[in-house]
Amino acid sequence: MHNAQCAMRNAQCAMRNAHCIIIYRVLLSSDGSARQQVRPPTQHQTTSEYIKQESMRKHTELLSGWGNSIIEKTTLIRPEFIADLSQLNEDSQSIIARGCGRSYGDVAFNPNGLTMLTTRFNRFIAFDENTAELTCESGVTLRDIQQTFIPRGYALITSPGTADVTIGGAIANDVHGKNHERVGSFGNHIIWIELLLSSGEIIRCSQKENAILFFATIGGLGLTGIITRVCLQLQKQPASVSVKNEMIPDVSTCLSRLKAVRETATYSVAWLDMSSHQYFGRGVLSTAEPDHTLTAFSKNTPKSVPPLAHLFLNDFTIRLHNQWHYFQESRAEKESVQSLMTYLYPLDGIQNWNKLYGKRGFYQFQCVIPDDAAEDGIKEIIKAVSNSAEKPYLSVLKTFGSEGRGLLSFPLRGFTLAMDFPNKQNTLALLHKLEDIAVAHHGRLYFAKDACMQAKHLEKMYPKINEFRDVLKEYDALHRWQSRLSRRLGV
Repeated sequence: MHNAQCAMRNAQCAMRNAHCIIIYRVLLSSDGSARQQVRPPTQHQTTSEYIKQESMRKHTELLSGWGNSIIEKTTLIRPEFIADLSQLNEDSQSIIARGCGRSYGDVAFNPNGLTMLTTRFNRFIAFDENTAELTCESGVTLRDIQQTFIPRGYALITSPGTADVTIGGAIANDVHGKNHERVGSFGNHIIWIELLLSSGEIIRCSQKENAILFFATIGGLGLTGIITRVCLQLQKQPASVSVKNEMIPDVSTCLSRLKAVRETATYSVAWLDMSSHQYFGRGVLSTAEPDHTLTAFSKNTPKSVPPLAHLFLNDFTIRLHNQWHYFQESRAEKESVQSLMTYLYPLDGIQNWNKLYGKRGFYQFQCVIPDDAAEDGIKEIIKAVSNSAEKPYLSVLKTFGSEGRGLLSFPLRGFTLAMDFPNKQNTLALLHKLEDIAVAHHGRLYFAKDACMQAKHLEKMYPKINEFRDVLKEYDALHRWQSRLSRRLGV
């Protein structure tokens, strides 16, 4: 009997130690590094009690967006299960949900309250092969979906330029891809959303059920509640695309060529070289179509940023890189076959590429200008950049199709220009000037990339903002859901 009791106690200790390993894996810093030694369960704790306690334990660390231009101390929690969210009712602090941290500015952290990491809500729930409808938790990433379903002949209908985005983040920012002309933005393909309200209730919303909350949540910056589960539409998709590249001599040609291909190409995007006066505005227009040449799916291992690499990123080296890139493209085959993952996510080939900008980080300016003002507006913005000492290290131009269906969705039919600027002394002054130009041409900035937009322009850029505020008054009268961006802009 004594031996049996000893064996039972040893087994219980082994189980606790095993769960310590599991929880140690769970309780990591937001960048994936180990945060603290996990405390073992007490003798009288059950495993479920222990997991619940540890998963909702608060800790503090410095947090930023992907641009690393704003860094502030933030209190984090990281629930393991959706059921753990019931404990939020015991805390009166404001909260914002955060996924992979790939929004560039301050939309996904909350220095004056709690920032809740959702990456442990990463479970697939159901997939219907007949309808291609996928149900999953909100912390599932686009990479999880693509790597799981592309080998099976399915894929996301649209995706942004990185796969390291959670489903919840993709909805909250209504992200878009290189095929917006054809399929619209991410929110167009959401069937229903389950949402934790500030009251503690979890409700389902869709186009037919709680519709106003559904359209407020798409592009709603996480301010309507915490997305817990989602049903989204996938599509049949081959594993590769046929890519055509075209050399572009200047901005005017780029605009006219994008206009021409927007009606025919499935995917289209233009890279622009704006690093030097001599070659300012030249670039490469890339279009692509689904292709069945590649049947095997392979995972690409991203390269790491070498230590001290940021010391070698400057205006001179960027000019050299862009000259080399343009030269290489001019000599390369004009048509090629690429894997879908390589074409959609070129920057994912370098892990943590944002570190190339060093401790000061960078800002991205991304605007959309409607069609009727796009040519003048885009050219005026580019001219202002040309006349400035501040030069973007990466510039991309695309077209948008129909307006997004969320109340605060970024896309509208027109042209969208995105530029990455290293954070220097005069960068903010230039970005505010570019913002003024965008507003004068009836454009708007993209919240997911923003870190410095001026609050005075909010209602001009987003005419449905007051309708959005009315939804918040109804469903979050106490302003439980807040972020640094929502306070900065007075959303």
